Amino acid sequence: RRNISLVSPNTRSNRKYAKTSKATTGVPAYFALLEQMELGMIVVNGIIETTAENIAHLKVAIATMEEASRAEDGCDDYTFSVELNNPNVIRITERWQSVEALKAHFGSPHMAVFQQAMREKPPKSSAVTFLDAKEIQVR
Repeated sequence: RRNISLVSPNTRSNRKYAKTSKATTGVPAYFALLEQMELGMIVVNGIIETTAENIAHLKVAIATMEEASRAEDGCDDYTFSVELNNPNVIRITERWQSVEALKAHFGSPHMAVFQQAMREKPPKSSAVTFLDAKEIQVR
């Protein structure tokens, strides 16, 4: 399977992370690459390192983002969580049926609102990995 990672520049943890995966610098480059591939389900894993204050600031934007994203065509799952052992880290897990659905998500109004909230209280670092995945049925 393939993966592509987007990392925020100039952060110590993300420089290390970028060395361990195929990194690119922007969503448009990612979509151009994805459109050339035959993909199954797309799993998105994000990590945002921030502060408890910033997480509190993002709470409404996160709740709105989860609810609106889950209602989008092609979205099978969309969840934010805060790590129990590190309350300054937010994890994002998404599951999309197609590149087209994920691309539409990046252009949605709720994504713009969330991105604005992130700009108001920038995180220490962030990284997003996009995975071409196949679900395995376990009985």
